[in-house]
Amino acid sequence: MVAAVHHVELWVPELSRALTSWGWILNRLGWKDGDGWPGGMTWIAPDGTWWSSRARR
Repeated sequence: MVAAVHHVELWVPELSRALTSWGWILNRLGWKDGDGWPGGMTWIAPDGTWWSSRARR
């Protein structure tokens, strides 16, 4: 059995810092840039999706 991440959603207070902090490592691990919008960004892998979204205040 292979373990995989299906879906991760990370709510962050400052999106630009999160993109800088997480984006490079996700790309190095093979995740590809997905859709981006003013309040968030996704990274795509064969078995799942990672979402980073700005937390609502």
